[in-house]
Order: sequence, then structure tokens, then C-alpha cells
Amino acid sequence: MAPCDADGIARATVRSDSLLMVRQVRGERRVRGGRSAPLHALLAERAKLLPMPVAWEWVPRGQNAEADALTRKAYHDRAPRDSRYDSTITRRWCAASSS
Repeated sequence: MAPCDADGIARATVRSDSLLMVRQVRGERRVRGGRSAPLHALLAERAKLLPMPVAWEWVPRGQNAEADALTRKAYHDRAPRDSRYDSTITRRWCAASSS
């Protein structure tokens, strides 16, 4: 999530298929330690950079096919062209994203 130009935008909506993440950024669930704590802190910091209120919405994974397709496209467009990145991990991630 990068800062954006807010000309004429009254509110930003962030949608995610992670119900836990949405509840955490809304303050409805506690953020525990581990890997999610630094990510939550970064997300909260970035949201504060936006010059408008942010709404957080959960989208069930089954209704998120368009976002999954865009994510896969962005990943493949931006992944370094190095054989180390064309691994079974990449193929598994893409297969999991499409199901």
C-alpha cells in the first residue's frame, strides 16, 4: 500500500480475504507476537499516510477470484527473471492462489 494522491477521494477501502487481518486492523482482535506483529505495525503506519479515512472490508476467498488473478499477474510481472525464483514454491503459490 503506497501513498496516493487524494484529489477528490473521500475514503479508501482496503479489501482482504484475511478475516483475522481485517479484524486486527479494525481493533476488533488483538495482534499477538510472531510474524504478524511487524506486518500489522507496517500496515497501520502506511494507512496513517493516507489523507483520508480507511475502511477495512473482508472478502471471502471464494469471492476474491479477480483479486487473486491480479495478484498472480503482478507477482509474475515483478518477479526477478532468475531461475532461483522459478521454483516449485512459485508454482505451488500460484496453484494455491487459483483454487
